[in-house]
Amino acid sequence: EAGLTEKEFNHLKELYAWKKEHTHLLINAADRIDPSKGLLERIRILDLLLFKNPDLVDKVCFAMFVPNSRMDVEEYRNYNQKFKDAVKAFNKKYSGQTHGRDIIKLFEGDANRKALRAAYHITDIHFASSKRDGYHLGPNESVMSLVNHHEEGDKKTVGMSLKEYHHALIEGSAPQEKTRPCLYVMSDEIGVAKTGFAKNALLYNPLDIQAGAEQLQEAITILQKRPEEAIARTQALQLHSLNNDMLKWAENNISGLH
Repeated sequence: EAGLTEKEFNHLKELYAWKKEHTHLLINAADRIDPSKGLLERIRILDLLLFKNPDLVDKVCFAMFVPNSRMDVEEYRNYNQKFKDAVKAFNKKYSGQTHGRDIIKLFEGDANRKALRAAYHITDIHFASSKRDGYHLGPNESVMSLVNHHEEGDKKTVGMSLKEYHHALIEGSAPQEKTRPCLYVMSDEIGVAKTGFAKNALLYNPLDIQAGAEQLQEAITILQKRPEEAIARTQALQLHSLNNDMLKWAENNISGLH
């Protein structure tokens, strides 16, 4: 695929093949290398989730997109190394139970929008763990990518184009079978968590490892046992994203200063 590195292409190929074969859970997260993004805490949360639910070890995969940031600053370089060491230790810890498959798949270096968008299409849970952040566009980008089965030109397969699907969402008539469910587990310290998006997301304190693991478990439970709720949450998040983009968020915040 043009624009993808060989490693990115192989990672995506493996993710898609794994999802097709097992139809298990893909957790996705995208944040630059930065101590404020809670990357180390994210790994601890996933570790606790698997400790409490060992049956999930061979049923989850965690795609992490981590573009470099400020590598000219020693603190960031050190954090980057700690993060990579933590990922290696985590994968090694569970390798015996996964037959050598890495649970965490790293997409490193400069952000590649094509690779990220491709991963969004098959994501089951979007995980945003920042300890402090601005608006954070990732959840909005992700939820709007979930309409991959409604792409333009695919009418023969689904009978509805992307534009028609968006219109149906706004009109309140989007059919559930056209929606690919995805749930959002998010830190309550990111900007988007302060908006209406949060009503249908699962929030937690980013410093509370146990709370993060519990919310991931709740997301898995909803997906597996309450699929209609998962679809309803997804459609509500898509509708919110259609009606409230980043410019609308900025406008609301600026108007609140007067």
